[in-house]
Amino acid sequence: VGERARAAGERISAIAVSAASRSRAATVTAGSGGVLKSVTPGPASSGLSAVQICAAVMEAYARASRQAAQEASELMQEATGRDTRAMQMMRDALPPDPDADQRTRR
Repeated sequence: VGERARAAGERISAIAVSAASRSRAATVTAGSGGVLKSVTPGPASSGLSAVQICAAVMEAYARASRQAAQEASELMQEATGRDTRAMQMMRDALPPDPDADQRTRR
């Protein structure tokens, strides 16, 4: 398990997930642990207020950070197995799904 855990740790450190807001006003890249790596305004940001752009950034960040956390969790599953206490702690710590509310409204 030691070598698998080390390799998983290296792969987790390299995670970088980009996600756009639904409006395409912002794209954000997040790393493992929710580290914000970049924010890029999209073409839809032209003419939006600062508040609207901030909301788009936060929406995109929520998507990117959750996906990065899911990727990290999957890598840890490979190294430690699904039924370990560490895996349960990682699953419990996943950020909320920002799109869950949209899916329940449909």
